[in-house]
Amino acid sequence: MEKKQKISIKPDGNDFQYRVKKTLSDAGWIVRMSPYYNDSFSEKPREIDIIAEKVFPAMERSIYTSAVIVRLFIECKYIAEETTFWFEEKRMDKAMKVVDSLRTFHEVADNSEVMTKHHYLLNTPIAKLYRTEGKNPDGDPIYKAITQCLNATIYYRHHATDLRKKYDHQAIGELNYSLIICNSFEKFLKKDTTADSALSPIDNSFQLEVDYAYSTKDGQSEELFYIDILSIDSFKNFEEKDLAAEVNLAKQKISDDKRMIEYERRRSETENRDPYDPFA
Repeated sequence: MEKKQKISIKPDGNDFQYRVKKTLSDAGWIVRMSPYYNDSFSEKPREIDIIAEKVFPAMERSIYTSAVIVRLFIECKYIAEETTFWFEEKRMDKAMKVVDSLRTFHEVADNSEVMTKHHYLLNTPIAKLYRTEGKNPDGDPIYKAITQCLNATIYYRHHATDLRKKYDHQAIGELNYSLIICNSFEKFLKKDTTADSALSPIDNSFQLEVDYAYSTKDGQSEELFYIDILSIDSFKNFEEKDLAAEVNLAKQKISDDKRMIEYERRRSETENRDPYDPFA
């Protein structure tokens, strides 16, 4: 009797991209798959695996009366080869500048909640270098993920989100994050340069620090970015812990700004009122 030949289906990056899409959609995110945009500075079309958006509405009976839209620029990577990351101590002064440059929270130096609750400011080692076994630098999948992720972040971050159109004339915050989501950390290793330690497995989500130079209409620019690297199984925790805390920080700033504007308006009216005018 002739034996049937088994069909072997190898893991595929496209399959994993759809798995990430389902994870996000099931969690209430609006997902755009593989959108292309024209980078007018390099005159090249570019692609990002996923742009996901979600609105976090104002809570009832809360002092934070504004909604916040979160937008994620995501590269999906099925990690097939062993990849090593070199970690070093996070420079908190640089981390504070990264958070302050977002302009969606109170200044870090003036607000202890931002300092203690924003996940970029956790006093944990940060990845700086990486290498995938058997890949040259240009062909490294992490390198490709970084460039696609950051190019999309830079291009889209000053464009209103798709959800923003539903909230015209309302004070609403917008948060943008650059993410690389992997199938697992099974093939990830770390080298802690602060302790001269041996290679060890990576078990938790982490950030990769990238000093990125890019072209703008005004010439060349250089900016420091933090990219979150997650396994797909850790996304729920990332949303419920890190994103939730930072959404509340953004709501706090919007609400405080609104109260300050109202206070200044009333004070101006009082100062300009004629005390002898009975109708004032």
